Amino acid sequence: MKKWKLLFISIAIVMGIGGAFASSLTNCRTCKSAVQFIPWNGTFVYAGEEGVDYACVGGAGICTYYKPGLGSPYLPCQFGFYYPIYDDELHSKK
Repeated sequence: MKKWKLLFISIAIVMGIGGAFASSLTNCRTCKSAVQFIPWNGTFVYAGEEGVDYACVGGAGICTYYKPGLGSPYLPCQFGFYYPIYDDELHSKK
């Protein structure tokens, strides 16, 4: 009986670890396809489109956040420093 109990506990541990890895991979994909936000004056504002409006440079710090659901908090998504991409020709007043 003790061998069966040990077997079932081992299976539960292995499945728990596997589930944790599987859910973290799903969150990463969800994060990249979600709308990105940055903190600004105590709230979160729309960051724009990566590569067009901004770039995440470096590896330290949190670049952007995302919100998985309506009632959920903002969670870190991309790492680095937020660097706005600004084209003077597109945004200048002519």
